[in-house]
Amino acid sequence: MKRELLAFIVGLAPIAYPMIIPVVADAEERSPVPLPETVITATRIATEIEKVGRTVDVRTQDDFQAQKTFSVSDQLQTVPGLRTAEIGGPGAPGVTPFEIRGFRTSGTQFLINGLRFNDPSSIAGTADSIASFMTTNDLSSVEVLKGASSVLYGSDGQAGAINFITARPKEGFSTDLSIQGGSFGTIQEYANINLGTESGGVFASVSRIDSDGIDANGEYENTTAFINGEVKLSETFSLQPIVRMVSAQNDLDRGPRLNESQDGWLPSSDSPTDTSKVNHVFYGAIAEYSNQSDFRSRLSTYVNDADRAFFFDFGFGGSPFDYRGRSFNVDWQNSLTIDELGAELVAGFDYENQSARSVATTLRDSGVQDRYGLFAKYRQFLLDEALTLDGGVRATHVSSISNTLPSLEFSAAYNLAELGTKFHSSVAQGFRAPTVYETDGLAEDFNNGTVVNVGNRSLKEEETLTFDVGVTQALPGGVSLDLTYFSLESDQTILFDFENLTHVNGDGARTRGVESGLSASPFDWLLVRGAYTYLAKAEGLDGARTQRRPFNIWALNGTAKFDRFTAFSEVRYRGGQNLAFFGTSDLLRESSVILWDATVSYDLTKETQLFVRADNLLDREFTEGGYRMPGSSVMGGIRFRL
Repeated sequence: MKRELLAFIVGLAPIAYPMIIPVVADAEERSPVPLPETVITATRIATEIEKVGRTVDVRTQDDFQAQKTFSVSDQLQTVPGLRTAEIGGPGAPGVTPFEIRGFRTSGTQFLINGLRFNDPSSIAGTADSIASFMTTNDLSSVEVLKGASSVLYGSDGQAGAINFITARPKEGFSTDLSIQGGSFGTIQEYANINLGTESGGVFASVSRIDSDGIDANGEYENTTAFINGEVKLSETFSLQPIVRMVSAQNDLDRGPRLNESQDGWLPSSDSPTDTSKVNHVFYGAIAEYSNQSDFRSRLSTYVNDADRAFFFDFGFGGSPFDYRGRSFNVDWQNSLTIDELGAELVAGFDYENQSARSVATTLRDSGVQDRYGLFAKYRQFLLDEALTLDGGVRATHVSSISNTLPSLEFSAAYNLAELGTKFHSSVAQGFRAPTVYETDGLAEDFNNGTVVNVGNRSLKEEETLTFDVGVTQALPGGVSLDLTYFSLESDQTILFDFENLTHVNGDGARTRGVESGLSASPFDWLLVRGAYTYLAKAEGLDGARTQRRPFNIWALNGTAKFDRFTAFSEVRYRGGQNLAFFGTSDLLRESSVILWDATVSYDLTKETQLFVRADNLLDREFTEGGYRMPGSSVMGGIRFRL
């Protein structure tokens, strides 16, 4: 506890690390966009961030453009409490971790515009393998909600949620095109088009990424297409269709392994045969009614359709795997503002039908699960709206285990406007229902080659209880600092019992630590962000520290703008961490690393921009989770806007 208190006090330490920003800027023409005033993910409706007791971080399209990278994981590395990295670089393993507050990725909920984004055919039922291929050009922002999110969004929100908020049509006509290329034979292109009138419009986007990867067999391809429309049928009613498709293919590396003496490890190695192909389509429509004063109702119907194919060579011959998952969802949300009481109410119903199968007999063709949920959230404003109290409740029935799962949450925000101080705290329950595979899966017994039922319909849901408390302080010079203490306790973790070849519930795990976020705009031409996370505890089922959980992570970046120039610079530190390998109980050590990236862009005209991006300028040789990571690289390109 002493170490956590010390980390809380010195949460601004990363700010002292030197960073050079070589230019100054002109505020009138290229001033940085301030932090968003409203967030959606914490309450399901647009809410002023000062009135939100939950901890939410936001990154916008302006941040994406300053950094000049398509990768969502790159853009989110300065979010306090979130751990993400492109393990192995483009074309390596194809799975990017999104770990909130030291918990595993399966406890992170993925959303598109507040709607569940998943793949029922994956073992954990989440979209982590699909989110690895998310690009930023069709997004308006990304919101990261920390702390359990199950009350509002259902299963999988044990540690928090990441909400990808897509671009929406705007009135008028505009286009945005970009092409860039550079190291590792990488070429990235995108094209966006917007056409809107007072009665509606359409926003469409397509992007393409090709890369040779960091080794001889590391090719990576990604094509993403998106279209979002809006038809205003009246002043109070609108219809919004949406389609998002991704088709990606990459060559996989063989994972890290123990050396011959079993006292050390060897990093990932190139594989000439292992491959991965992913196709995912998210499509649906949102019907929205608003009386433009105190009531709003939104009915969403949508589908996730995923197809993933793999080929793995285990050293004794290759094995193909083909997984297909589909979810059909209905989400009905209603919100009411009661001015007389100084209150807001959000309530609704959601339904999800999941189905999954595999041509490799890992799943039954008939694997199906239904989930029915009721949720409600009440917000009360007190003390002239200086104090905001939120309470929420959900009940979710899961057909495959014939059980109804309750969950609760509570949060509070108290603002001392005259001091620029906000106190915030939340406590929330999260859960992950057993997946189709965990209740109905089939697998091959490698001892005798027979196919056995590894599913267990007597499983209980995984549970978490999250808590945080913190303070946000505005300081002179446009500085805003947030310090937050957090903890997470989990129970009934779903495990695979190798001895009996079935899934069972085990004990739980826990994380605890401090996160610190900084935003500063001391001049109208400069925006600085800092983040520091101290993960004091990250215990697994055996009570030992979980692998890939460093004690310290920090990042510091700045965006400076001057006339036609924009400069972005970022320094990141990841502390040393333990790695675990199958067949040994010893934890082996992975070294810490400091990385420096920078981007410079120049506006030739108001419509044309040239830019150069350099990653890992110090050319550090390092691994992430045992996978070799790229050395220094350079990308250059051009962007057109009309």
